[in-house]
Amino acid sequence: FRSIMTVLRCKVAVVGDATVGKSAMIQMFHTNGASFPKNYLMTQGVDFCVKEVPIEDTDFTVELYIFDISGQQIYSRLIDQYVQDKAKPTGAQAPIEAAAASVLENTSFCAVVYDCTNKDSFDSCTKWLEMCRKQRKGMNAVLVGNKADLEERQKVSAVIGEGFARGQNMEFFQISSLHKHEVELPFNHIAQTFYKNYEDKVKSLQFSK
Repeated sequence: FRSIMTVLRCKVAVVGDATVGKSAMIQMFHTNGASFPKNYLMTQGVDFCVKEVPIEDTDFTVELYIFDISGQQIYSRLIDQYVQDKAKPTGAQAPIEAAAASVLENTSFCAVVYDCTNKDSFDSCTKWLEMCRKQRKGMNAVLVGNKADLEERQKVSAVIGEGFARGQNMEFFQISSLHKHEVELPFNHIAQTFYKNYEDKVKSLQFSK
């Protein structure tokens, strides 16, 4: 006898400055480390993929709908403006811009990514996190320091990253997309947390009856 698997769906926005390695991180996770992008192509607007994460010792799996949001200034400004003024007519936005803005709607989790060798990208994390949490107050989030393999060029230590994350009620991860080092950990954490939140809601509804 095989039990039926229950599928939960979680929308995840991956944000951060351009060139921090968001797309590489997502691609390595999505392909189980089989495909690292050899040629850099800057994301234009929004890219999207789906990956299932089974929850151990349960009959649940979480489908992560992962949205890779461009870090180019034009899109970060656009999204910030959209969050502040949702009343802006949709027709006034170009299709790709509207997609970059509306992707934050109904998002359950955000992953804020920075480059360990680029202090400016770390400083921008505050802006990216505020942008997401303006759309959904208290949005669950993780902080990811990428390119941890470039130790000799590191500008942001794990201690600094972890301290910022703790102050913002985020989990912290330091990874290397190039070397396939712990790329799956942020996404597994997101899936497990989403499942736990679902279980908590179910229990609260049962107790309220």
